[in-house]
Amino acid sequence: MTTIESPKTPLVEVAALELTPLSLNKSLVEFALKAQQKGIQQIKVLPLFLAPGVHVREDIPSEIALAIKQINSQVTIELSPYIGKYSGIVPLLSHEFEQLSGESRILVVHGSRLPEVNYYYQSLTTQLNALTAYWSVSPSLTQQVTEQIAAGYKKIAILPYFLFPGRITKAIAEEVRTLQSAYPQVELILGQPLGASDTLAELIVGEV
Repeated sequence: MTTIESPKTPLVEVAALELTPLSLNKSLVEFALKAQQKGIQQIKVLPLFLAPGVHVREDIPSEIALAIKQINSQVTIELSPYIGKYSGIVPLLSHEFEQLSGESRILVVHGSRLPEVNYYYQSLTTQLNALTAYWSVSPSLTQQVTEQIAAGYKKIAILPYFLFPGRITKAIAEEVRTLQSAYPQVELILGQPLGASDTLAELIVGEV
């Protein structure tokens, strides 16, 4: 998501890295022209990502660098931190877990082969007093749930750490239903992804 800040009227547009007619750098160039016409001199690029993966660490900075080469110095482009780095993300997730009222907490994340990303996840779950279950690498949700059941927990809160519903969150819900059928003696409480909520919007506005 790309945001232009002005003391009077903020100008906000959405751009993407892939699956769109325009590349991110081309979108930024067009956006810079609009900004210049309105007398706005600074563009802030907000990465809608929850973890510091390849897109955050490499692809977005590279696209911004390409855009800067194509615009004049009257408009600057500043890269903001990704959402998962915001100081308010831990309180937000803690609140979500509290609403689920589980004896044990599992945060389901996408996972990565990059050590830096998984270190971020581990640090996050430590702050949340939760376990990490990875969608793409081990330990999986099934592994973590079965271990918690073996440890004697009867009420397990499961929170998907994703921005929006999609294919993966549907698959997570299906896996939880399968586990619930296999272990009827326990209660598996599945939360929702963050979603386009007022809470998330307020978090973003407070940090940008």
